Parts: sequence; structure tokens; C-alpha cells
Amino acid sequence: MNSKSSSYLWTQLTNSNSPISTRHLISLVVACLLLGFFTLTFAFSPLNGEDYALTAQLDSLSAADRILWIIQRSALQITTWNARFGEQLSIFWLSIPEIFFTLANTLAFFAFSALIAMFAVEEKYWSASRLGIATFAAIALCYVFWPRMELFFWRTTAAGYLQPLVLTLAIALLFHSERARAYSLESNTRVAIAIILCFIGGCSFENIPPALIPYLAILAALRFRRKRADGPYMAAYMAAYLAGWAVLMLMPSTEFRTNWYRTHMGTPPISISYLLHQTAQIINVFLGATKGLLTALALTLIWCTVRYKANPLRNTDIVLLSIPAILCGGALLISPYIEPRAFSIAWILGIISIVRLTDKYIQRHSPRLYTLLLVGLSISAISAASIIFRDYLQFSQKVNARMEFIASEAHEGRCQSGIRIPIIQTNSDIRILNNREEWVRDNPGQISTYFKCKILIEEQ
Repeated sequence: MNSKSSSYLWTQLTNSNSPISTRHLISLVVACLLLGFFTLTFAFSPLNGEDYALTAQLDSLSAADRILWIIQRSALQITTWNARFGEQLSIFWLSIPEIFFTLANTLAFFAFSALIAMFAVEEKYWSASRLGIATFAAIALCYVFWPRMELFFWRTTAAGYLQPLVLTLAIALLFHSERARAYSLESNTRVAIAIILCFIGGCSFENIPPALIPYLAILAALRFRRKRADGPYMAAYMAAYLAGWAVLMLMPSTEFRTNWYRTHMGTPPISISYLLHQTAQIINVFLGATKGLLTALALTLIWCTVRYKANPLRNTDIVLLSIPAILCGGALLISPYIEPRAFSIAWILGIISIVRLTDKYIQRHSPRLYTLLLVGLSISAISAASIIFRDYLQFSQKVNARMEFIASEAHEGRCQSGIRIPIIQTNSDIRILNNREEWVRDNPGQISTYFKCKILIEEQ
């Protein structure tokens, strides 16, 4: 390649004014490749831990009988253990042909990334090309820095957390974006649909709605000062969201599950010393899980502040998002246990902030550096995606081999006496794969119910 053609290619790569530049084309191709990796990885992700408790072997049932089983199983779960909307999604998706769950979850991940892009790019700069690159960046950053990939690839968590998080982000976007809000108000039908979705969103989590409501209220108040006509609708959306959360919290199963965890985990009564200890635990778990994302965010902040004299605090819409992020962590003070994925809102804020800073400052002032960052991010994300796929494929092979062994032993008539199975060991980083074989070891009864066969766990 001669110097003239090289110069032309570099100009195209760094030309942010071109409607479809080479930079945009590369972003599109890599985003599609990463989504392909996502689909394959999820397709190979096997049943893991609690998955077994939320479904059954239903291949012999007709479609009507399968739907009836799902309804009955969901009703039992709502009344006896967990009434969250996401829990019911888990039962549904785990109990229908896997191809539908795989496609739906890929779509959910794309929507998740696109919603992050809509928060990251200032609304006045929204365009197909700008949002497209931001969506690619969100997809790639999730692969490289998201602290717990179980949110995307563990089946129960994908249905129970990722998909309700997509709904939560969509609800927040109604308050964040004038265009999204105007779209929802174009007809009474859309308003009704938005209210129903807000109610369902409120039923999805115990800790997120009370943390998100202050953020929504601030945005609604700011909007009301500029356009009073939107006030009643925004109040209705908030009321529906709060009502859904109230229904979830008032369900007897919610109280029962909370008390069960407190009893079995030996949670002491709330006191000053307990709250101080819990605060230290929350910070420790958060920093331990989030160090990679925090490092990337810190480096981006430092570079933009020093190189471009940027003041990140002037991005008030992003600063306001820190309210639910902090409050979600604070809600863990009274939680009987601390799951890293409870920090998902903070992680989302981290991804949004990185995309905003690079889009607003580096892309504008240093287009060549921006292009290099996109190329580097592409390479890192593809490498991460291949490693993640490898780990889930290896885990799947082990789980499938064990399933085939159980089926073979059952065919030989050994169900009555019991089939002894080993616990599967993995060497994957907890960030990539959360191996829930500990749950399998502790719940042989539920495993036996799933396989319709007496299952015994080999001693380690």
C-alpha cells in the first residue's frame, strides 16, 4: 500500500463527519461479531445450579401442556418463594425450546447496550452513526470490563436480572430523554402500555425501585418546570413503578424468603456495629468485583481532565445517575447477603461514563486517538469473547457428559437405588463463569426431581 492510499485510509478512519466512515463500518462489523459470540456462548451455556429448580424435563409435553406447567410452576414460585417478575421469566424461558431463549437473550443484550448508548450520548447529538458507535462501545466494554458475566450467560440470571434491567433502563429513559417520553405520549395506548411496563418493572427488584425513584422524581421535577403538560403522565409512570414495587414487597413469599436467609445465614439483629461491619463488607465486595471497570473509568477521567481540561461534573445527567447507583449499594445494609450483581446499576453507570467521556471529549478533540481506542477495544473484546466462549463450552461439555451418564444409568434401571454423580470442577475466573455446582451438591433432592431419578452426590 503506497503512502497516498495509506493517508486516505487514515483520513477515512478518523473522519467523524462522514455519514458512514470506515470507523463506523469497523464498529458495525465488530459489534456483529461480538453479538455472534454472545449468541454462541449462550447457546452452549448449560443448566447451572438453581436452573434445575426452576424447570423440568418437558420434552414429552405438548405446547399447551408445557404452558400449563409453566403457569402452575410460576404460581407456586410466586406464592411460596420469589414473586419477582424476573423469576417468572426464568421459569418461562427455561421451560421452552432453547433456541427461543437464546434469541431473546441476544436481543436483550443488544437492547441493554443500545440503552446504555442512549444515556451515554447527549440527546442533542443523537444520530444513527453516533448511537451506533456508542452501542458497539457498550457491547465491547461489557465483554472486557463487566465484573460478572453471569448476568449475561447464566440462564437464571440472564432472565431474572438482565431482562428486567433492560426494562428498568427503558423506564429511566422515559424520564431522561424528551424524545422517548414524547414517543410514549403520542397516544393513550402507548401511555397505557408504558404504565403497565412501569408496574412490571417495579415488581422486578427489591432494591432498585426505592433507589431509582428519587432519580426519577428529580428528572420529573426538572421537566415539570419546563413543560407542565408532561407532569401528570410522569407522575403516573412513577406511581405505577412504585405500586409494582409495593406489591412485590407485600407478598408473603418476599417476607418468607428474607426471613429464611436471615435465619440460615445467621444474620444478627440490626445495630450500629452490624451496620458498620456490613458497610465494610459492601465496600470490599464492590471493590473486589469492580476493580477492572473502576481502573478503566479512572484512567478515562484522568486523561479527559488533564488533556482536555474537562469537568466531568458538568455532565449533570450522568452525575444524577450516581443517586440510584449509591442507593442500591446502601440498600444492601439490611440485606442478609451481598451478591456482586446487586451493584449492576453502578456498573452500568461506569460503562455509561466511559462511553460519554470518550464520545464527548476524545472523539471531538482527538479523532485519531479515538480511532486507536476503538481498534484496541475491538481487539480486546474479541479476545475476551473467545475466552468466555471457550470456558462455557468446556463447562457445557462436562455437564452434558454427566447428563448422558444419568440417562444411561436410568435406562439400566438404577433410578430406584440411586445414581451417584460427581461435582463438576472448573478453573474459570469467577468474573467469567459462576460455577454453581455447590448448589447441586447441597440440593440433591431438587436435582432428583429434575431428572425424575434418585441422584446421589459423590463424596469429594
